[in-house]
Amino acid sequence: MTISVLCGVSALAVVLSRPAIRSWLLPPWRLRAVPWSGWEVLLCFFLVLLFWGACAQLALDASGFAERFLGPDRDDVKVRTRAALWVGLLALPFRLATVPLVVWLVSGTRPYQLGLTLHRFGRNVLLGIIGWVVCTPVAYGVLYGLVLLTKPAEEHPATRLARDHPLPLEMALNIFAAVAAAPVLEELLFRGLLQPWVRKRPWGGYVTVAAALGTALALRASKMQEAWETHGSAGVLEQLWPAAFVLAMAPGYFVLRRLEREPAAVDPHFWSSHVPPIKSSTSSVAAAVYATSLLFAALHSAVWPTPIPLFILSVGLGFLAARTQSLVAPIMLHALFNCVASVMLLHKPVPLPENLKPTTSAVSPAPAALNSTTVPACWLPTRR
Repeated sequence: MTISVLCGVSALAVVLSRPAIRSWLLPPWRLRAVPWSGWEVLLCFFLVLLFWGACAQLALDASGFAERFLGPDRDDVKVRTRAALWVGLLALPFRLATVPLVVWLVSGTRPYQLGLTLHRFGRNVLLGIIGWVVCTPVAYGVLYGLVLLTKPAEEHPATRLARDHPLPLEMALNIFAAVAAAPVLEELLFRGLLQPWVRKRPWGGYVTVAAALGTALALRASKMQEAWETHGSAGVLEQLWPAAFVLAMAPGYFVLRRLEREPAAVDPHFWSSHVPPIKSSTSSVAAAVYATSLLFAALHSAVWPTPIPLFILSVGLGFLAARTQSLVAPIMLHALFNCVASVMLLHKPVPLPENLKPTTSAVSPAPAALNSTTVPACWLPTRR
């Protein structure tokens, strides 16, 4: 497997080294207008990550669905994991419509300025597949190397759901969330909305890096409290790994802000009439990709060590979004990446229920399979 991947990446590098193929596949550098403000970014993140999930949860509780089909014990981990699937499904249409609708109503932003365009669709799909071939071995190699170093690794909610023998419909919803819903929603939110804004605002990257640190701490707050009650200060320090990762990576943003300049080619047809051209003092594309990737990784801090490989994946996603000025390629890469995790999840042996005898013919999983961490996208707003 490793040899075949290396051969494929080498052949791909040889093909892309040809100028004719590279010019056909990659569009010229363009910098589109960013008419939306930081307040719109903040509002969209609040609505997508918090508001719609809370509304969906209240709707399910009011209808009696949660108590009737999921169980009355809301503190049970299995019930919370299953409820998160239904909450995410109910809130998905509202989350998808939030970003383009809010920025259009407030600042007149057009869909293509967010990357919602079918221009060069086939080539962008091909670029997404190429990015998947390049990024997936690196991200998963880093993941499993970290899993070996940090045993026992924390269990992902998708793995927990599969271990608890869910209904076929719930397993289908789990795969749909990872392969279809999460790539579209997360790319629209991070690569379509946040990354261009960070590139345009000189101080946007600093705010994003600070938000990444705060997010990493907030998502580990409950585990830090439990660790303090059981293991004291030593246990709390173990829960600070995501925040330590953000702090360790933060200097890279300041280095990129100093070293890289904006691309020289700017297409005047992409500028809105009421938005001035980008000034030379704005942050660079690479710095914007870096800061956005750090926040994207921090939002997955609930399951360690997934932020590290997801940071690598996010850098590839951000580069494709900036290079193509379209979300088609990053959505394709993201969906294929999560598809690998879903296939691994479906083929992973599931442990027996406690009420079954060990003499049955069911297959027991290996310890490494139970401790490994899969990386399908997670529904952070509904996780408690």
